[in-house]
Amino acid sequence: MFLKTQPPEESFFGAWTFSWLRQKDGVAGDSVSGRGEDHPPPPTASGPAINGAATLAAPGWTINQRLALLALAGVIPLMMLLSAIIWHLAGREREDSREAIVYSSRSIMSAVDAQLGKYKAVAQALATSSTLMKDNLVAFREETEHALPGLPGSWVALIDLQGHLLVITAAAPDAPLPQVSRDTMADAARAFETRQPQTSDVRIGVFAKIPLVLTIAPVFRDGRPAYILVVAAEISALQNLLNSQRVPSGWRCRVLDRRGTTVAGCHQPELSGQPALAAWQAIRTTDGVHELRSDDGETLIVANAVSPQSGWAIAVGVERRAFEAPFQQTMIIGGIVGLAVTLLSLLLALRIARAIATPIKVLAKSADAMRSHEAVSFAHTGVPEIDSALSAFDAASRQLRAHEERRDRAERMLKNREERLRLFIEQAPTPIALFDRNMRYLAVSRRWIARFCPENPDVLGRSHYEVLPETPESWRAVHRRALAGEVLTADDDPFVRSDGRTQWVSWEASPWLTADGTVGGVVLLADDVTSRHEAEDRRRTLNHASRAADIGGTAAALAHELNQPLAAVATYINGCRRILGSDLDVDGLKKKLREVMERANTQALRAGDVIRELRESIDSGPTERQIEDAASVLREAASLAINDTRHNGVSSRFDVDQTGDILVDKLQIQQVVGHLVRNAVEAMETTPRKDLLIRLSVDDKNAEFSVSDTGPGLSPDMTDRLFKPFSSTKRKGMGISLSISRGIVEAHGGMIWAEPKADGGTVFRFTLPLVQAETARQHCLES
Repeated sequence: MFLKTQPPEESFFGAWTFSWLRQKDGVAGDSVSGRGEDHPPPPTASGPAINGAATLAAPGWTINQRLALLALAGVIPLMMLLSAIIWHLAGREREDSREAIVYSSRSIMSAVDAQLGKYKAVAQALATSSTLMKDNLVAFREETEHALPGLPGSWVALIDLQGHLLVITAAAPDAPLPQVSRDTMADAARAFETRQPQTSDVRIGVFAKIPLVLTIAPVFRDGRPAYILVVAAEISALQNLLNSQRVPSGWRCRVLDRRGTTVAGCHQPELSGQPALAAWQAIRTTDGVHELRSDDGETLIVANAVSPQSGWAIAVGVERRAFEAPFQQTMIIGGIVGLAVTLLSLLLALRIARAIATPIKVLAKSADAMRSHEAVSFAHTGVPEIDSALSAFDAASRQLRAHEERRDRAERMLKNREERLRLFIEQAPTPIALFDRNMRYLAVSRRWIARFCPENPDVLGRSHYEVLPETPESWRAVHRRALAGEVLTADDDPFVRSDGRTQWVSWEASPWLTADGTVGGVVLLADDVTSRHEAEDRRRTLNHASRAADIGGTAAALAHELNQPLAAVATYINGCRRILGSDLDVDGLKKKLREVMERANTQALRAGDVIRELRESIDSGPTERQIEDAASVLREAASLAINDTRHNGVSSRFDVDQTGDILVDKLQIQQVVGHLVRNAVEAMETTPRKDLLIRLSVDDKNAEFSVSDTGPGLSPDMTDRLFKPFSSTKRKGMGISLSISRGIVEAHGGMIWAEPKADGGTVFRFTLPLVQAETARQHCLES
């Protein structure tokens, strides 16, 4: 715990201690006046310790002032927290007031909807009355008398479809009845359309001439409109309902119909049936809390709820002053509490400052001795923390020299170790480079310089991407994955240099770990395998030449094969000439000519088959390879050949368990599959069982294609020469397709062979190497 590990200016304790030391004539002057002449002088005003102290308080501040500042620094966050709490509580008060008026609005809406629901229930019950279905209006009037006692201030009317009142319980049975209003008939039309009772807005009754609310129900008989049934209620019933709600004193509430007419007002019956003021009408169609100016000039906070059942608006409001009173009260109380806490904190800080001023002076003197590497002698100050610090100073002053000696030895050992590591990497027999997390060179071997950057050997401390700017994005991604903890390798990877040449590289990228187990950077092992790759290219060129020689032999054999049918054709044509010059009759002449011409035609077709088969099989030019899906190549190739199998009674089946990517000339591979499928179909011409299986299987490295048949199989002597030119088991076959197929497969790095099946028939197989992920990414980038 020696102070050198944390400079005094970097801690609060050291800052004010060294600030105090610089005050030669200040408060703490007596505690350092006895310092010897050989003691080092205190830091000057321009020294780091003084600058550090000045960042906390102005120079010359006393301990009491600094502790008061510290107390204030502690109170400020407390005040901020208290303010946040007060603001939250005040907001909660405001939200509670808001929720209260919203709850009242919705509660009143539920009560109004329940009352209207009673009217609808009675209307629906009466609309399906059996007496009404029988047109017994006298009995129906008596039935309504029993339904109305539960609905005070209400009566029932029955109207025909032309708007004439037939029955109204509010009038004597023989009283003349007027025509109903057009608004009522419009509501009735909606009721018939929806087949549901409708609640009207406030209406003046045509008979009673008072404000009413009508519940209009459609009456159907035999599925057809018959009557209009109306339950009329005086709005005084809704006024009484509103007065019965527990609305706090001073609150205002309104029930408005869809047209803005006041249905009822809280303890204000004079408002019933009157149009609402513009301020109330402006909010009647919108749910939520609004602010508006009332008719007496007061600003109101109003919660409005729109009934989904009737479309009426129920608005409950309170004056802004009453709404915000709890919020303002909470803010005032919180401010008083915060001010009291601040004053008490400052008073407590001053009292504590007086108690610890003397121990701090002792501590400052001990710190001065510590700076001179002297033993610290002290008496107990009564402050446990300061006594502990003085004891630690004393132990640290004795251990300082030993610590510094051990540190010097460790630094020398570390330097020697780093030098050995540098020499090990530099002399490594393989190209190796060590990088930090930013891909800057930490160490590099001579072989790395010679292989990859001989013209730019000064790489230490520089970025790898600055030294080799042509590094492809795929390799940069590898470096990022290695920094994330992966170990990646590649055996044969192309590196296109800035001068256009391609350098083939085998590499390994792995992370190196620091002492705490985190990734410190990347180690790259790489080797130039261009010579090996060039040798492989040369081998593929000894293969191309060999194939050219095979094609030359094929051409010679082709000439031999064509010679026989062409010679036979010439012979048959000469025979035709002789027959034409004979003395045969016309019928005999035609018969003889027909026989000879059929033989000539057979030989000509034979020659054509030879040319066609060779033309389909021979690869005549350079190829372009792309990354393809193995299953897609197989299905596309076999689909054309399988179309022909249906005409031969062959049952075909695909079996693909999984797939993979292959780098191929798709047309050539499809040509190979087509040859194998056609050969299999032809092999089953004379067999009773004709099953064709085309299969694809994949392992870690290769995709294996197979075509199996249920033909007669291969003879042992045919197996050894099956893939040689002009070796065929078919009577008319030339044996060229399998020879060319072998050349195509081997040119793609694969193998082809045939083997007998246990249950009869033959299976032809060939493999193609799968494309690895890194090669696929590089191919995509190059494309």
